[in-house]
Amino acid sequence: MWKPRPNGCPTRSGRRWPAWAAGRTGARLDPAAVPLADREAFAAWLKHIVADRHQTGASPDSIASITLLLVADADGPGGSRGFVVARAHPDGTTEHATSTKRPQVFTRDFSFRDYFHGAGTREGEEGKPHPVARATHICNPYRSQGDDRSSTGKLIHRPWKVDAVTPICEAPGGRVVGLLSFGLNLESDVVSLLEPVDLGARGSAKLDIASKVKVVLVDDRNNWVWHPDCRNRLKDDRPGVRLPHDYRALALARGVDPADALPWLGIGVPEEGRPFGYAKADRYVDLVEAQREDADPNDAPEIACFTLFHPYAQSKYEEMRPRRWVFVAQVDRQAALAPLNDLRTSIVKVGAVAGAVLILIALGLWVGLVVVLRRVEFASHG
Repeated sequence: MWKPRPNGCPTRSGRRWPAWAAGRTGARLDPAAVPLADREAFAAWLKHIVADRHQTGASPDSIASITLLLVADADGPGGSRGFVVARAHPDGTTEHATSTKRPQVFTRDFSFRDYFHGAGTREGEEGKPHPVARATHICNPYRSQGDDRSSTGKLIHRPWKVDAVTPICEAPGGRVVGLLSFGLNLESDVVSLLEPVDLGARGSAKLDIASKVKVVLVDDRNNWVWHPDCRNRLKDDRPGVRLPHDYRALALARGVDPADALPWLGIGVPEEGRPFGYAKADRYVDLVEAQREDADPNDAPEIACFTLFHPYAQSKYEEMRPRRWVFVAQVDRQAALAPLNDLRTSIVKVGAVAGAVLILIALGLWVGLVVVLRRVEFASHG
């Protein structure tokens, strides 16, 4: 719900917001549709939110860029459209349609993005209206059309992001007229928490297993939020290469029952003494690796463990709380077992050498014993 705050949200502009949302628009927004004074007021509000984060002691590296979107044609029969009205960055700078180096960001309809509708990837649906999300959610990764700035003012050109998005409603339970989006930089904010992996197991560093472990983050829709094998693909941003996101769809395309291909679907209540649901598999096949288009497919079995957690456990939207995400820690089975195979080979080699030595010793003893017995025999016969 839209709640004006004396020290932050612009009250007068906020009251006019529903009228803008009710106006029907096409796939592009005329910047004049939102008066300059209102755009500046909303940019100042976002700047206040960033400043508030700084004042509460948040680490500068954990403060995200914030985007305010107008939901036009709100809840109309043909869906809605989403237009960026203002942005604010961790260094305190702000942007709107007439104070930016990328004005196209503020005139384009972004309703095809997952952060707008929360229904997954919508490839090929740009320019079409979509139903707007009605609950706070975390979107699929995407490459931003705009540039971000770090807390030190460093320009980050079109970063890959994952947004936490919450709706702004005209009234409690009423139509959604806006979206407030907190954009996390995928590599600096998310991946830094997943890599490098610390197995915490004795001997793992010596065996160099940790460097071979991959950590994949999968959301409640069975779409990966981060997959290390797609790192180069994210950097290249080659539009002709499809990023396989949906594990369930990949299983069906492969002719495999998702229940068999996705072990985390069978995880139930956590075991006693464990705070999270847990499962493991010693012959897991990662379908993203097996069906990706940007590198050679890899369907070699892997050793993997799966840990479920509830990112929406504290959500005010009750329907979101049961949603489960999963951490997948996986390592190529052959690579993981290589130290054991090497040890087995070494044991076999040592055993073979030891066996040969024992045979030689036995032969030597036998020869020596024969010689001694022959001498005894000769001595007894005079």
